[in-house]
Amino acid sequence: MQSITIDFRHFDTELGTWRQAVWRPPALSHVVSAIWYLEGKLTHPRERLFPPGSAEIVVRLRGGLSSVAAEPDDRFVGAEVMGQITRAILIDAPDERSAVLGIRLHPAGAYGVFGHPIHELTGGSVDLADLTAEATEQLAERCASASSVEGLMRVAAAWVERRASRPERPSAAVTWALARLTEAHGTIRIASLQSQCGMSRSRFTTAFREQVGVAPKVFARITRFRRALGLVRSGERALTDIALASGYYDQAHFTSEFRRISGFTPGEFPASRFFPASDSYMAEPGTFFQDRGRRAP
Repeated sequence: MQSITIDFRHFDTELGTWRQAVWRPPALSHVVSAIWYLEGKLTHPRERLFPPGSAEIVVRLRGGLSSVAAEPDDRFVGAEVMGQITRAILIDAPDERSAVLGIRLHPAGAYGVFGHPIHELTGGSVDLADLTAEATEQLAERCASASSVEGLMRVAAAWVERRASRPERPSAAVTWALARLTEAHGTIRIASLQSQCGMSRSRFTTAFREQVGVAPKVFARITRFRRALGLVRSGERALTDIALASGYYDQAHFTSEFRRISGFTPGEFPASRFFPASDSYMAEPGTFFQDRGRRAP
């Protein structure tokens, strides 16, 4: 069997100790952004997750797991699908050692995997079995039999590949519009994209929302925010420059949008609170963001 290139990293910080693995399967590049695995324990009780602009499948391996070589019956807990989110959410860290396998999909990847309107998942998490019970059971069985991280990732890739071979696929118009919005970091006028696709406004918006999970304008806002978040985090440019580079009308618009999505103004945002090699951010209890109860390592 041909080996695969997995990026393994180990972290031992005041935030906890964990191992992280990331694989981007070339054969699934049209559907999957990355397959990841986390194993360990965090000492910080809560993290804030910013909108990634896509859906994600999370396979929760049993808490207390110290190795993927544990007994099969003791390992698989379940899986859920997190749809698009439009503002930061809170994730509770478990109080014990645990492991999680994740499949980060491209913006329209979830439509190709599940084959039904993705906007029904937006803003929440659902049990994967509610969408596809038989396929979830197959995923559970194969995860339980995997004896290594590479084995788990191969299981995830094979599962997605079978699901993505379904006839339901994102339309060419939506795929094209997504690519243009992503390349321009959300700064293209939606009316221009709609016109170039040769679709009415309502038809274009409906198709995009069903296949991506949010309307085109909302996806553009998330994409602009992601661009601004990266620039703010780097600390290399002035906030006024970041506002212009990210496509905001002015500094006031930038500050308002950034606070609405993240909970901070750009000037209040301390980049040092990010977890290493992650988009997750240390969060304190008592914030106004909804706690969705999702548990991750």
